[in-house]
Amino acid sequence: MEKQTISRRHFNKTLAIAGSFLLLKPLLDSSVALALPAVEMQFPKTSKVLKAAGFGKSRILEFLTDARLELYPELPDIYKKRKKSITYEEYRKKLGVPQMIQNGPRFLDENGKVLGEIEAKFGVERQALAAIIAIESNYTENGGTLNPVGVFITFIEKMPKRRRFGSRELVELIRFCDKHGFDPFSFCGSYAGAIGHAQFIPSSLNRLFIDFDGDGKPNPMSMADSLASIANYLKAAGWKRGGKIEPVSQNWNAVFAYNHSDYYVRAVKEVTEGIGYAPKT
Repeated sequence: MEKQTISRRHFNKTLAIAGSFLLLKPLLDSSVALALPAVEMQFPKTSKVLKAAGFGKSRILEFLTDARLELYPELPDIYKKRKKSITYEEYRKKLGVPQMIQNGPRFLDENGKVLGEIEAKFGVERQALAAIIAIESNYTENGGTLNPVGVFITFIEKMPKRRRFGSRELVELIRFCDKHGFDPFSFCGSYAGAIGHAQFIPSSLNRLFIDFDGDGKPNPMSMADSLASIANYLKAAGWKRGGKIEPVSQNWNAVFAYNHSDYYVRAVKEVTEGIGYAPKT
């Protein structure tokens, strides 16, 4: 084997580059030290959350000075309006349950292959998966328009009752994105910070969202990954294949675990049963 050598000129150039970096590093560190207090004044609670989670000063500064970071001052009013009591009829009308039932068979036909594979693996019926996708994102047509980073930071800085939730989910979101190579500012979601076709919050993404389309990463905007992850979630929550969604049943409780609302479970039950699906031959 030929012996490899490094020329004196190349060696000196390498030393020069290394020396320049060593000279520059204190300047970079000092610029971070100077800029961070201003950011901490603007986002005091969020900075504290990120520090406690173990993120370094440079990462916190980069994250909180990203030009795409936007807070949502309308969120407190949205949550106040949510407290208003409505009937189930009002709830189902607002969701558009009859239209979801009407559009269900087409969705099942278009996604028949992957739904068959998911049903075989997880034991969750395709009608129930379609019902949840319908209610969460109108069969993927509307998964929300708010960036979850901004949602969670709004919770942390402006909404004391949502601060604990926002703190946990912001950290979970960053960890999910770091692990799988996503940009946290690239996602859109709901006013609650739920993301993608299946509307998983980040802690649920980290626990139960899976890759099913074979590209090596669980993507909330992938149809196959979203459908399989709903099935994975319901199975983990106790879903029983062949069982109905009836009060106090395993399947009712599994759907309730997905969204803690009896109205939500009733809507899933209604869409699941109303689809009346028969595959095209």
